[in-house]
Amino acid sequence: GEPMVAVSQYTGGADTIWIYNTSDPKNKSSWTKPVKELGPANGTITNVRGMAAAGNYLYMVGYDSAQVCVCDMTDNYKVVSTYMNTADSKTWHGEAIVSYKGDVYALFTTTSNAWDPSSVYGKSMLVKFAKGDTTLTPEKTLSLNCTNVDGGGVHGAVQLDGSTLYIASIGGYQHYDGT
Repeated sequence: GEPMVAVSQYTGGADTIWIYNTSDPKNKSSWTKPVKELGPANGTITNVRGMAAAGNYLYMVGYDSAQVCVCDMTDNYKVVSTYMNTADSKTWHGEAIVSYKGDVYALFTTTSNAWDPSSVYGKSMLVKFAKGDTTLTPEKTLSLNCTNVDGGGVHGAVQLDGSTLYIASIGGYQHYDGT
C-alpha cells in the first residue's frame, strides 16, 4: 500500500532490480538501500522494458527473450511464474506491459535481427493475461499492424490513457547511422 519505485539494471544477462520504498519523500536515506534486490538468482528476466502492478503482483516484460515475469509483492517479491512468447518460430521481443482493471497486457514485436538494416519486422502481438491469473496463461492474443515498437527506447511509444492503449511504431528498421 505504500509508493514504491523499481529500478532495473541491464548488463547483458538477467537484470538486477532494486525496489525502493519512497513513502517518505523527505527521507533521502530511503534511496541508499533498496527494500529488496532481485537478481538473476531470483529468476528475473533479461532487458526489462516495462513494469506494471496489478493487485498484489508486479509484472515485468523483458526484451531479449520475450518474457513476462510476475512477482508477489506481499511475499518479498518472490517470482511466482514466467511466460515466454513462443507463438511461432520467429524471434520475439518484449516491448511494453500495462495493467488495466486488473488485466495485464504485454506487447511483443518480432524480427530476425534488430541490428540488421535489411531485416524485416513482422506484425506486433498484444497478449492479454486474465485478471488474477499468476500462472501467466494467455487469455487472448491480438495481431497488430504495427511493426518495431521501440517501447524501451522511446518514452511514450506505448501509453495507456483511460481505456485506450496507444501504440506508436517505427514501421521497420531504426537506423543508427544518422539516416
